[in-house]
Amino acid sequence: MASRGTARRLRDARPRASTLGSVPPPFGVSLVGLPPGGLVYAPAMPSVQWLRVTRTCNNACRFCSESAALDGAPVSLEELESALDAIRVPLMLTPRDVEVRLAGGEPTASPHLPALIESVARRGFTPVLVTNGRALAKPGRVQHLVDRGLAGLRVSLHGATAATHDALVGAPGAFRQTVSALALAATTKARRCVSFVLTNANASELPALFELAKRVSCDEVELRDVLPTEDRARFTSLRLPDDVARGTLSDAARRAERAKIHLRTIGFERLATNTRATALGPGAQWPLTSWPPAPPRTPQRLVILGASPRDPVIGRLKVGITEVVEHRRIPVVLASREEPLGLREGDLVLCTGFAEASELFEREPRAHQLDVRILDFHMLADFEAFRARWVTDMRAQSRERWWPSDRLVVISCFPGYAPLYDWYGVPRDALRPHPYTVDPSVFKLHPEPAGSPYAFSGGNHLRDIETLAAAGALRSASSVLPLHVYHGGPAGPPARGVVYRGSTDFWAFYETLAKSRFVVLPLSRDPTCAAGITVAAMAIAAGRAVVASATPAMRDHLDDGVNALLVEPEDPRALADAIDRLERDHELRARLEHGAREAARVTTAETFVDVLLGP
Repeated sequence: MASRGTARRLRDARPRASTLGSVPPPFGVSLVGLPPGGLVYAPAMPSVQWLRVTRTCNNACRFCSESAALDGAPVSLEELESALDAIRVPLMLTPRDVEVRLAGGEPTASPHLPALIESVARRGFTPVLVTNGRALAKPGRVQHLVDRGLAGLRVSLHGATAATHDALVGAPGAFRQTVSALALAATTKARRCVSFVLTNANASELPALFELAKRVSCDEVELRDVLPTEDRARFTSLRLPDDVARGTLSDAARRAERAKIHLRTIGFERLATNTRATALGPGAQWPLTSWPPAPPRTPQRLVILGASPRDPVIGRLKVGITEVVEHRRIPVVLASREEPLGLREGDLVLCTGFAEASELFEREPRAHQLDVRILDFHMLADFEAFRARWVTDMRAQSRERWWPSDRLVVISCFPGYAPLYDWYGVPRDALRPHPYTVDPSVFKLHPEPAGSPYAFSGGNHLRDIETLAAAGALRSASSVLPLHVYHGGPAGPPARGVVYRGSTDFWAFYETLAKSRFVVLPLSRDPTCAAGITVAAMAIAAGRAVVASATPAMRDHLDDGVNALLVEPEDPRALADAIDRLERDHELRARLEHGAREAARVTTAETFVDVLLGP
């Protein structure tokens, strides 16, 4: 079965050896051309190593995805030298082919920077400084670093005017200093690149940016997409819509060609034209089946940290887990934050997230000697703080495998995003897959209501309401089933047969889903973020057929042709045709409903406990 294949890959694959300086994340890509048919994306080369030199910065960028790492803690020259010692030259390359990017925070804040550049060059590597340039604005400073071996600068510039740049980086006067540094760098032999995060606030200044880059003799312009941060509202407000971003990149490519400046783009996989084009690779074909084949073992006690029983999903799952475990005659302890944990040898500890795991290792020095499981229902939420206990560099794995314990296991519902775990240094042999699980005693199977008057769509995260509305306009003239949309954001464009119902409370949401004829999940692409899995799990639990965008998360949780119809994301025609098929083809809908009921039987608290207790 496909699920066994996925489990085998998760079990057998090993992440590459990594260092404090590591390759860029898997969602880094290069724009290598604009042939007919769209953009061509390619993964970043493994000959680039990143080294965090400082954990402080003199800018406060509105879109910063590194702020959690900027705690001001010093980074010693010994730590940095140790990271350099761990760098290995890839096969078929020479040391000079390995580019070591000295980053931060802001690396010019480090007193060790000149010595570090010398150390990189002495090893035969190519040192490149990733900087905002402000500290290099005085004559002689760039040359001083070049004399020590600096080969290149990648300078962050996020506007072609002082007003725009200074507002985005939160530092009045920063634009003048950064541009001065670029001008001074142009008098040296160091390569120069302008790195520009493309946002709603600065996209209009791209033409002027290329003119500025040409004036200071830059070799390259790098355009970066806004990466998701904890502040989702700010992230959403800054990120360009897909159609605008696609047009902006095409225009940028033409301007770069005219200016004879090399153009790179980073992080725009959401614009790729097929689901297999993301740098994370194809999503795993993993039907909703259980893990593992090996027999479970029996701990003396199960200790559970986190999640209130009132939580509609994780809290209810915790209740279900407790009932199953106690039925197997294993005592369960629900740990309190106010009381000592009192852990014993032979205990198995379940943390309902990485925040709870961080608390466990802080409160219990012996935690690494115990079997610990982390439930990852939320795509590495709170992971940075957890990793910070063992890794100084928050953007890369440590020189050695940093994972705190061979007895620490992550139960993940995201096998299709396994390369993201690789990037963050979670060993694949520490991953156990299990689908996102809802308690079947609460989320009950519902037969299809006779004459159900609507199809259901709902949820907020990465919902592609625009494609849904466009699909409504493309549906067959004979289609009469309205599509009721429960969405917390603004109503989408008017469309025939699409009824925007706004938001509702959690349980009313589920009851409305369960009483629908089928469920529609249109989702936007985002290779770093999963969406829709709660609604997909609810649909399976209720026994509803699903039409969904074929993102990695949906491939992880739905089986095309068995319990769902998966269609190309952002394709209104494909979505409209699938909705029409489910409305007209009663036999198909009945078959998918049967598949949903079968899937619901193997995604329960029972199967979760098998994974929890498994080896």
